[in-house]
Amino acid sequence: MDQGAGGQPPATPPGADGLETPAASVGASASAEAVASDEAAAGDEIAVEQERPGTNPIATSSSLTVRELGPDLAAGADLGSVLASVPGAHVRRLGGLGDPAMVSLRGSSFRQVEVYVDGLPLNPDGSEAVDLSSLPPTAFQRVEAWRGNAPARYASSAIGGVLDLRTSESALPTSVGVAAGSWGTSRGWAVAGGPLGSDAASASPWTPTALLAVEGLTTRGDWTYLDDRGTRYNTGDDATVPRARNTLARGSALARVQAGPRHARFTLLDSASTLARELPGPVGMSVLHADAASARNLLGLSADLAPAAGWRIQPRAWWLARTDRLDDPDAELGVGAEARTDRLHTGAAQLGVTWLPDPHVQLDLLGRLRRESWAPHDDLAAAQDPARTRDAGTLAVSADLRAWHERLTFTPVVQLEALGDALADGAEARAGTPFATAGETAHAWLLPRAGLLVRPVPTLALKANAGRYVRAPDLLEQFGTSGTNVGNPDLAPERGFAWDAGARWVGTAGPLDDAGTAPACVALDATWASIDATDRITWVQNSQRTTRAINVAGAALRTAELGLEVEALRHLRSRTAATWMSARNEDPDYAGKVLPRLPARELRQDTTLSGRGWALSHELSHTSATWLDTANLEQTAPRTLHALSARWTPGVAGFVPQEGPLPPSRGTPGRALREGAGPLPPHESHGLSLAVDVRNLLDVRTLSVDRNPLSDADNTSVQQALTDFAGYPLPGRTILVSLTWTEGAPQGSLP
Repeated sequence: MDQGAGGQPPATPPGADGLETPAASVGASASAEAVASDEAAAGDEIAVEQERPGTNPIATSSSLTVRELGPDLAAGADLGSVLASVPGAHVRRLGGLGDPAMVSLRGSSFRQVEVYVDGLPLNPDGSEAVDLSSLPPTAFQRVEAWRGNAPARYASSAIGGVLDLRTSESALPTSVGVAAGSWGTSRGWAVAGGPLGSDAASASPWTPTALLAVEGLTTRGDWTYLDDRGTRYNTGDDATVPRARNTLARGSALARVQAGPRHARFTLLDSASTLARELPGPVGMSVLHADAASARNLLGLSADLAPAAGWRIQPRAWWLARTDRLDDPDAELGVGAEARTDRLHTGAAQLGVTWLPDPHVQLDLLGRLRRESWAPHDDLAAAQDPARTRDAGTLAVSADLRAWHERLTFTPVVQLEALGDALADGAEARAGTPFATAGETAHAWLLPRAGLLVRPVPTLALKANAGRYVRAPDLLEQFGTSGTNVGNPDLAPERGFAWDAGARWVGTAGPLDDAGTAPACVALDATWASIDATDRITWVQNSQRTTRAINVAGAALRTAELGLEVEALRHLRSRTAATWMSARNEDPDYAGKVLPRLPARELRQDTTLSGRGWALSHELSHTSATWLDTANLEQTAPRTLHALSARWTPGVAGFVPQEGPLPPSRGTPGRALREGAGPLPPHESHGLSLAVDVRNLLDVRTLSVDRNPLSDADNTSVQQALTDFAGYPLPGRTILVSLTWTEGAPQGSLP
């Protein structure tokens, strides 16, 4: 294993995932030597922390949380449940396992969070709300959650932040799994990766390596729930009924091929997903004949080149296609019968250049051009509207300026965003369609931001970030007319100023061994974040059956985030995430009201005990009472839910890291936290493992709420179904049993 400054192994191999700094690939030797000599003279041990700041939460000014993924996730877990353990993250579901799940960071809208797959965007510039359930968690090794100020390499202007799903850079053993359980749910997956045509030992740097992951899920979703028939004040007609017409089938796949050494690596990636489902409607609204289907494909080609010392060039190009179909023949969802197919296509090219003129200076330049087209088709009228196109460009310039023996890092960024909208090829829209009144538009913004990192001692990082952000309304928000959602061509871009300040501290307990590890390690994160948004885009119900996108004149969001991670004695892993939020509507019509669907308090506690071939995990989540509407008239009750999972791997030769609160730490407690939870290879294991996952352990199906929350005189309580924050009922106790077979494979990085 390569040794970094101070003789410690780096958190991950340089260049493993395209996130490097002066201490890594280009210019690494000079920087590491300079730091080592400076710190040797100073008599301290900061060299122990010479990891790549790109993926180490303690070595970046950004608020970064890393969560491990992979085949060992519990059968009932998905990306949504993993991200719910990130401080400041709020995951909203529209039902149970497999149903749409989207994430908000620090009170942002879903579109204000950009989602990437190995650095390729699924929703560039917030062009859609990404359904996390459409992505196979088994395909990825980890997810990086950048809250607020994301690194300039993403060229993101999302006020919420960035989620980057990273595939493995290691040779993967073949893993195949199946799961079955409550509500007619079945799930299957398979993952494999390694050199093509040769084994890892004999592969050359130019030997192509491949990764393939496929996953499928089906469910009837016929759990029982309390239906109040839409009459909250009349409990006489309440009934417990099975969830009807809630069948869905999902499929997803990811394939990646790489070739070349570290200084000239080429990558081809394809990620695809499909969904077909019945639409049952929320509580109190019976839908009998509406169906929906969607398909998405992301195809990307990228290169990582180091043509000379101190230089790095990263060209990328990608194509994103999405098709959505809605069939509502009886007008059960919207104001009229509807059958439509909408197609969205995005093509983009990007070039990133990094230059290190000095070990303490890194300069980055990124340029991106993108064209997006959206073409709605009215299947009932057999009429095709002309495509609405959007041309967008981004230019970002940033610098990493390091001083005080690399204890101080200042990162200024200046980003230029420009876009223009028009009908394709000067076509004319049909009368009566949203396109008919929409002309050509153009916008440009200059967005400065900066981050500051101070590390007075190796185990403490003080952070601060501030900047301006913007997001133009996407084409669906402006012109979409699907189901209950009605677009608004008059939407203005949403803008905001955000800042945050926080600290991360890591510490160990007990004596260090010869490898520099301790019996226990603790990591503590605390952050205060502030967002002041103007013209925030939100969906508001303006009639019984329609919801329209509007601009909220102003919104003030204040968030306190606390994260605590503990790893002890190779047997205990604990993760705590707590969020306190004040989300105030500053629109003159609703001044002082709470923004809907944003809970004031959320708590997530994960605990895992593990031993020789076994692991037992418990999950607790608490969410405070939450307002459902802009006027603050309807409120959900606070809820506390539990989950329990167990895994048994017979015949294990030693400790096998299981899915749990902390990533595996090379089998040595404390190292994962100190090194920033990078991609770490587990001990070799193979054979069968059996797992049981129980969600909603206490079978909570109803909650007690005030019948009239606005009246102090009415103390009557009524029962309310356990629902998400859009009125869709959630399942009671759900049990899934899974069986996984893993073939032994060589460990370590690919050539």
